[in-house]
Formats: sequence, C-alpha cells, structure tokens
Amino acid sequence: MNYRSALALATMTLLASAAFVPNIPAIAADVTPERLANVDKEPQNWLMNHRSYDSQRYAPLDKINTGNVKSLKLSYAVALGGTGLNENLEATPLAEDGFLYVVDQWGILYKIDARAGDAGRIIWRMDPKQEKAPDANRGAALWAILSSRSRTIRRA
Repeated sequence: MNYRSALALATMTLLASAAFVPNIPAIAADVTPERLANVDKEPQNWLMNHRSYDSQRYAPLDKINTGNVKSLKLSYAVALGGTGLNENLEATPLAEDGFLYVVDQWGILYKIDARAGDAGRIIWRMDPKQEKAPDANRGAALWAILSSRSRTIRRA
C-alpha cells in the first residue's frame, strides 16, 4: 500500500468513527467555592450578586473608563418575558464565560449567549411554575454545574 492509499484509508476511518461519537457540548467550569473566593482571577465574570464576598460591586475591568464612558451606546437588547409597561429587572445579572443569567420580574430564569457582543440569544429559559410574586425576586445563583433560583436545575 502506498502513502496516498494509507492516508486515504486513515482519513476515511477517522471520518467514519466520528459519526459514532456523540455530539457533546462544551461544559463551562464548575462554579466552586474557590472560584467564588477568588473573583479577581476572573475579572470578566460576575459569579454572584455583589461580585465578591466583600460586596463591593466593583469590576476591575479597564475597557470602560472616565474618558470613554459618556460615549457608550446600547449594543443590543433581548426581549424577555411579560408584556407589562412597568416591568423591569431588579436582580443583578450574573455573567460566566460569555453567558448571562437573568431573572425577570416573574421569576423566570434566562441563560443568554452574549459572547458575540453585538447580539444576545436566549439559550434556555426556566419557569419554576411557582406563584408569581411581583417585586419579590432577588435573582439567581450559580453553583457547581447548577444554576438556581429557588429550585435547582441543570445548567446548559
């Protein structure tokens, strides 16, 4: 068997075997106590309500500063949930590896893909089907491979 034949056979074997490998999505890193305690190692993420355990709500990112803050514009908006005129988001959105986790006024949790920077796409939404209590929602939490509101769900 010559070199070309061996290469063609190897390529066909790899392609054929790839058809039997399940398409497994990439999983983000677990949100662990270590990550939550060391948020300065991941300045691009906002893993908990106040960002850090000292509740400073300070992001050390320097892309937005006093020199350019007045020129900021809305990049995109994502339509969520209800249709009421006075609906708003009260809870702090969480950010992990380019995904946003947002809870609307009615307690529905959304995972939004914000990696493109010019459009947001809802990846999934979870309605806990609980009694709705407007103005009583305080947001989501990320933990291990779970994100939760008041119940635990599998993170996509």
